[in-house]
Amino acid sequence: MSSEYAILLFYHYHPTDAPPEAEWHRAACARLALCGRLRVAPQGLNGTLSGRRAQLLEYAAAYTRRAPSAASVDWKLSAAAEEQCFRSLSVRVVREVVSLGVPATAAPPEGAAAHLRAEEFDAWLRRGGGREAGGKVVLLDTRNCYEWGIGRFEAGGVATLLPPIRQFSEWPRWLEGQLAALEGCTVLMYCTGGVRCETASSYLRQRAGGAVKQIFQLYGGIERYLDAFPSGGFFRGKNLVFDKRLAVGPAQAEVVGRCFVCASPADDYSRQRRCAHCRLLLLSAASFRGRSAQLQRKLRGHARLVFVDAPHRCATAGEARAGEARGGVLEGEAGRRGGGGAGGGRYSWLRAEGEEGVEGRDDGWGDTVAYLRGVFRDHGPFDGLLGFSLGAAAAAGLAALQAQRAADVLPIAFRFVVLVSGHSARDTSIHPLLSGGAIPCPSLHVFGRADEVVAPAASENLADCFSPEMRSVLQHHGGHILPATDACVKELINFFRQFTPGVSVQAYQPVEQACEAK
Repeated sequence: MSSEYAILLFYHYHPTDAPPEAEWHRAACARLALCGRLRVAPQGLNGTLSGRRAQLLEYAAAYTRRAPSAASVDWKLSAAAEEQCFRSLSVRVVREVVSLGVPATAAPPEGAAAHLRAEEFDAWLRRGGGREAGGKVVLLDTRNCYEWGIGRFEAGGVATLLPPIRQFSEWPRWLEGQLAALEGCTVLMYCTGGVRCETASSYLRQRAGGAVKQIFQLYGGIERYLDAFPSGGFFRGKNLVFDKRLAVGPAQAEVVGRCFVCASPADDYSRQRRCAHCRLLLLSAASFRGRSAQLQRKLRGHARLVFVDAPHRCATAGEARAGEARGGVLEGEAGRRGGGGAGGGRYSWLRAEGEEGVEGRDDGWGDTVAYLRGVFRDHGPFDGLLGFSLGAAAAAGLAALQAQRAADVLPIAFRFVVLVSGHSARDTSIHPLLSGGAIPCPSLHVFGRADEVVAPAASENLADCFSPEMRSVLQHHGGHILPATDACVKELINFFRQFTPGVSVQAYQPVEQACEAK
């Protein structure tokens, strides 16, 4: 990943006059073209900013000159793709650095527990609860259930307390029921980046008094632990972060989360997909349209995008199964006015397993093809198809049907496909279509090396289903996104030009590009 852009996480407990302090940060960020979120309270500030690495470092240096005590701040700087950066700046004055929901006197910053560096924290976990540790050791998570649901510390001989809470302000009430279990224990506390433990450890010290043997907090949180132990150490799964990276962790992180509908392994909270099995929260056309707004602007004059909603309503917990076909067609950025398909909700190109099919085995591919026939008939013709994730698999399936001159696909006709973060949709009706040899359709395959939703190898496998003489591969350094960097847009435009009427272009040649984030 290019080091030009980065994300900066930090917090600083430092008594301040919040309104003028907030104004200084607002002006500094504007001057340096930084975006993100800053919360300024009388006790200090907490922030996540993104932008060019050099400007982030300049911001940190300027703040340290303004507040010399910031020399001790743990500035967590992580490389990021341009697409992962914030697009706006929000600086707000708040009552607390983090909202624990108790009076400030119940958790004063000066009462925070002692810090353990990542290596020291790891050593405690290695010793476990044996004699060497000097008694029982308890891990205490201060995060919300949806955070520890996809990643948490686990160590043999060490009990882990995971709070079933949805927001930090619920943590004190939950803790009241755990105080008896913590008596005589050494408590190791952790959170995402450290700021919540500063407050939570102070509150625990106030409430437990001398009943707890020792209390420590992980310095820099899970972020710093994973820096020190890139393979994960005692941390299993991924660390949920509150920026466009969504979750970070080892490259081969174990999936510890479970879909709340079907209990299949899942660890992605993006709007694109949470669970590949029940297809809950699959990317709908509405969310894809919003995420592609920057790309649409850059493609003006070269390509016009028409957005088509998928036909199958995704059932959610508490809803009856919904197998009815729905959909909608919107052009360009006009779709910003409203939600996705007809009737709202989320839609998929395939029906979730068990929905409205004969003995639960019909995945709805036939209905999808019939639905798209209507789209082509009523809104076509179209030069090509652009599909994302499962939509890319559906577009590939249509290309295979078109190559077979399947009667049921008419009047669907197109000249090329662009498949973004695609896969071959194993265990579905699409997959057999892609196994019949090289599909003779010009194709551009776009995927990110850091994609944690669809593995890059899966996108490469989909590319292999197409004729090598007619395919291009465009890799970028981001994740499960449609990239809009200048370099990537240039390659898209070059691909489209081959199909522009009246423009002389050279014969189509396969090419593989590695698109650097700009």
